[in-house]
Amino acid sequence: MKSLILVALLGVLLLDSQGLQAKAPFYQDTLRGLEGDGCHLLSRGPGIEVPKNPGLKLFIGELFDALKNQKWRDFSRFFHPRARVEKDFGDRVKAILDHRYQEPWQFSVYGVWAFLDGERKKDLYECPRASHMKLVSHSGYQKQYMVIFQLMSQNELGRLVFSIAPKPNKVLTVVGFHIQQWSHNGQDWVKWTEAGNRHLADKNQRSAYIYFDIAQKLLDGGTLAVYNYRQDIISARDKVFSQEEVVKAVQTDTNNPNIAYVGTILSRSDTGMLVRVEIEKEYNAEDLQKKCKTIGQSLVASGWLKDVNGGVNCSFIPKGANPKQDSKLGGYYLDRSKL
Repeated sequence: MKSLILVALLGVLLLDSQGLQAKAPFYQDTLRGLEGDGCHLLSRGPGIEVPKNPGLKLFIGELFDALKNQKWRDFSRFFHPRARVEKDFGDRVKAILDHRYQEPWQFSVYGVWAFLDGERKKDLYECPRASHMKLVSHSGYQKQYMVIFQLMSQNELGRLVFSIAPKPNKVLTVVGFHIQQWSHNGQDWVKWTEAGNRHLADKNQRSAYIYFDIAQKLLDGGTLAVYNYRQDIISARDKVFSQEEVVKAVQTDTNNPNIAYVGTILSRSDTGMLVRVEIEKEYNAEDLQKKCKTIGQSLVASGWLKDVNGGVNCSFIPKGANPKQDSKLGGYYLDRSKL
């Protein structure tokens, strides 16, 4: 009887092991027929065709299936240990997508590239079909890959960028990842830049600053892509107001010298502003909300949110704290209807 139980338990363990192994994307790098250092286009999309690397095709297919069918629970299994992602990483990715994009979602492949480099150094590549951007490789790999998925939702467009490299045993893993918002309020970076120029021509400096800042955010490729026009837009924004100048302008407009940082926020509803406010003592929730409402009303009246319907996010920080970071004091978001 004991031997039968042992055999049964062993059978369960073997089945579980096989099941787990079947779920894991253990696909090996099988690149062939490609020579010469540099960036090589492997696939133009929208399908998952990588004829020069069947193993990579299978791996990308697993990624595509996880995105399409929202298999977030085991999403971390794709990543290399050096990426240091937690087991709940998939849930966090889902939360970001939920915040920005209204379902249903449709994913497609924008492009797949291979980077070959005998020196195994981090580099910036001009790649075929990678229009208006340069792609960034990781150091330490003679061969590595990048795939960009396009996301089309009910309200916006986005991109999910995966940097993929083989382990020493040739097993493919994700070593870099970035979510990029490609449109906001249905407009891409070109439209937001054009709007910024119109507002600037009309001498609406405050709203022009907001539009330029949104435009540059839509070209933020993280550590994996550098867009050709982003720095030009940042320069145009900073000619309107530097960060120091925009803080002083908001302090003046709100009659609040405790404003320490000013930024923009992208939400499903519209474009809003982020202000971090220093406080020297504890306030109750009602008083903090009143402070935030007063700030938001002043920002709207001063023209910062001209032609957009977003609200204000007030983040409260201790006096002398880093103004570029939120604190444990928390904050409030008030949409336009509450201002």
